[in-house]
Parts: sequence; structure tokens; C-alpha cells
Amino acid sequence: MLTLRVRFVKEGPARFLSHLDTLRALERALRRSGLPLELTRGYSAHPRLAVAVALPLGMVGEDEYLDAGLAAPCAAADARRLASVLPEGLRLLEAAVLLEAKALEPRVAAADYRIALCPGPWDLVHLRRAADLLLAQASLPFARAKGLVDLRPGIRSADAAEHGGVLQLELRLTAGGHGTVRPEEVLKLLAEGTAEGFALRTTAVHRRRLLTAAGDRLVPLREVAFAKGVEIYAHGDHGERGTLRGSGSPFGRWSAG
Repeated sequence: MLTLRVRFVKEGPARFLSHLDTLRALERALRRSGLPLELTRGYSAHPRLAVAVALPLGMVGEDEYLDAGLAAPCAAADARRLASVLPEGLRLLEAAVLLEAKALEPRVAAADYRIALCPGPWDLVHLRRAADLLLAQASLPFARAKGLVDLRPGIRSADAAEHGGVLQLELRLTAGGHGTVRPEEVLKLLAEGTAEGFALRTTAVHRRRLLTAAGDRLVPLREVAFAKGVEIYAHGDHGERGTLRGSGSPFGRWSAG
């Protein structure tokens, strides 16, 4: 089964698209590009699409992934057309064709976030101290709609920095599965941990990259996402990167140039 795997950025006005609206926008672009999409069977046939992890509304995604089933091999020119018809705020970074693509969602273990904070009565020293205190806790009970959960195992790291006078919080949080921790939950815990109890308000939240487990360490998901794929597009390259051509096999073959 052929799969087109694309890595893309979601930013600007597109960050206000819901998950379903994002899928619809990507589907429209895939259709307009002329890619040979595989359709599901049944009365309401539609392309077979899947993302690695849904991106929350309003968040910028710098390392997002989409899998689309293909009915036939495709060429680099098809991917370049896809890059040209994506709506504002969705930007194609890479594309590859995989012969046997395993779903990425089960492989996602964590995500890195960068959160820009609104000006307030705190400074870098206080924010770092609050982050250190948070990490020093053995448990961090948090009330969700379905009950009390311990967020501490899901907070891999937390630090603060200042760039251009803007305070930024750097977080590595568990993502995917039942252990997912959301950035807004950590912000609430940080605010509750300060003596003043000031709310930490944000100007922008970026999910910078997704990570997967490799033994006892975490590595960028990109290292495994394209490991067995045939690259047909890379951002900034406008030349022919190669074509997946038929060879008597239902999977085609790779021919460079």
C-alpha cells in the first residue's frame, strides 16, 4: 500500500483552524494538486488521511505530519504542485512516498513546546525558580473533568529563557496515548506555585517538534518518519528530485533524476 507522507508547518491564520477544518484544507489541496489519492470504499468515498497527533486550536505547529493513501505512484512534480496550492498558513516542508507506512501516532512519545508569555509582574529569575520547584515535586495532582491525575510523570523538562525582552517557557511534555500533558495545564501549575498566584498569559504557543522513543532516549520523530521513504520534495528545492515509476510491481520503483 503506497502512502504519501508529508511534513508541514501550521502557522499564521491556519493556526485558528480546528483539527477537522485542517484535514479538510489538506484534503482540498491534495485533490487540487492532482495526486493519485486512494479513496475509501462505501457510499461516501473520501481520501485515506491521518495525522500524527492533532494540534490544538490556536497553536503553531512547526513539525506536523500527514499520511495520505495513494492509488498509484507519483512524481516530484506532484508534490511541488501540492506545495503551491496549500492555503495560507500551511507550508510543506518535506514529502516522501512509503511502500509500507506504519502509523506515526503510536510512535509519538513527547513534544517540545515554546511558549511566549505576556508582560507581567514576573521576571526570568522567578520563572526559572517556579519551573525548578515544579520539577522538584514528586507528584503534581491536577483536576481534569474525568477526575484527578498526576501530571508529574508527563513533564519531561521545563526551563525559561528571554529573547528580545520576551519571556519564553520551554517545555518537553509527554504526548500521545493516555499520558498526554497539555501546556496550559503546566502554566496553571506554575502560576499556582508562585507566592503571588499570578496567571501566566501567553502571546504564542509553538509545538516545535514531535519526539519518539529510541531505547531509553527521545529522538525527533522525523528521524524515523522518513527512514524507509522515497523523498520527492524538500522545502526550498524547485528541481526534479526523482520519480516513483512503474516497474511491473504494484509498488513501483525509485529512479533518480
